[in-house]
Amino acid sequence: MVSALPTGTNATVTWQSVAGVNYFLERSTNLLSPFTLLATTYVGQTATTSYADTNAKGAGPLLYRVGVIAPS
Repeated sequence: MVSALPTGTNATVTWQSVAGVNYFLERSTNLLSPFTLLATTYVGQTATTSYADTNAKGAGPLLYRVGVIAPS
């Protein structure tokens, strides 16, 4: 994860990535709560990939995690 920056009522999440690799992104408000899937099969770009979380509402905190989808 490179950054998760608030932009108004949204957040832009950026992570290091590899072009053509599929990623998923999840969000939670608490490490003890389940994470919610925000994006699946999100195709990575060269160097970094960004995702605009348009539902980043509330005072937070908002926790993000990104993972690689293994090829089948």
